[in-house]
Amino acid sequence: MTTMRAALRGVKRVRWWRRNGTSVAIATMGVLIVFIICNIVKLATDLGANKTSVVPPVTTTKVTLQKTTTLTLEPIVELPEESNSNEQDNIQQYMEETFEISSMNYYSARNVSTGYSTEVVNSVSTSKQQVYTYLGRTYDEEDVQNIARIAWFEQGICGKEMTQLAAAVLINRSHWTEFGSTYLECFYQDGQYSIYTIERYESSEEIPEEVYDWIVELLSGESVYGEVPATVVFQAQFPQGIDTYATAANTYICYADESLLGEYIP
Repeated sequence: MTTMRAALRGVKRVRWWRRNGTSVAIATMGVLIVFIICNIVKLATDLGANKTSVVPPVTTTKVTLQKTTTLTLEPIVELPEESNSNEQDNIQQYMEETFEISSMNYYSARNVSTGYSTEVVNSVSTSKQQVYTYLGRTYDEEDVQNIARIAWFEQGICGKEMTQLAAAVLINRSHWTEFGSTYLECFYQDGQYSIYTIERYESSEEIPEEVYDWIVELLSGESVYGEVPATVVFQAQFPQGIDTYATAANTYICYADESLLGEYIP
């Protein structure tokens, strides 16, 4: 009996679905479509809002330009392009006797806005340093000072001529590979000069002013020896080498055998 009733209820449900199933399906699809459209609209709205928010704000800056002060340069003194012979002679003498030469150009700086004028000096300085040629090499004022100090501390007690010979020996050695290629290399070569002489040279101890003139005289070829022969490279309190060039106060300045000096350095 129960089975019969259940079968009747199932038949009724099938009949109802046949009559109303299409309407239910259409209604359900309509609800789904409406739901989908609403979500699409919401998503588009959110994307639009986010896109707008990342655009940086536009700012403006107000710039005010001000006129700057203008200066003009006007020459008020002109140096002569030509001079007479006396003036040229004086300039030549000045150049020969002076280590530094300066030339100046004068200008007037005028403020256009105020009309105020002031003088401006444009100084151009050039250096002219005396150089000396000895045995084919040139020596400047710094070299004169170094050589004078070395020679004085090495042999100055014997006076002018022996100081000049001590300087000549130092310079001559720098022309031979046996000793070195510069006078300072020779001076600092082991065993060539005493520690006492080196320490005095490197100290602040002063030497007589005339010693510098003695070295200038030697380098200019104006000493009593002129240019001391390049093979005169020995200086000691006893004779050595192959011959003696000069002697004074128990100091011997001697020639060396050229074959023992290595190569000559011009």
